[in-house]
Amino acid sequence: MSKLKVELIEKFMKDNNLTKKIFCQKCKISRKTLDSIFEGNMNMRTRTFLKLVKFLGVGCDELLGIDDKTNEEKRLIERYVSDLKN
Repeated sequence: MSKLKVELIEKFMKDNNLTKKIFCQKCKISRKTLDSIFEGNMNMRTRTFLKLVKFLGVGCDELLGIDDKTNEEKRLIERYVSDLKN
């Protein structure tokens, strides 16, 4: 699995003037999880990944740094994630 684009999280935090603590509270993830993500660890629950996607307002592929997908592949990824949420 590719590495999360930590830059998106950092930019979101900066643009919204959020500390790590406040970000975690609003996103409903632990500080330990956020620190782990910043260290490059991709070992997280699907639910945690989906919380990040939803809170940041980005697509799964964008958070994963996948930009070479076709529209059909992107649609399938989003459909898969939508199915996971239900």
